[in-house]
Amino acid sequence: MKKIRAAIVGYGNIGHFVLDALQVAPYFEIAGIV
Repeated sequence: MKKIRAAIVGYGNIGHFVLDALQVAPYFEIAGIV
């Protein structure tokens, strides 16, 4: 299955938790943090 590329906009309180969630999700690939 092809992974979904995701970018995080902002690395505040919410962005930090989004990064943690994306790292454990097997079907997402982190494209970058802006």
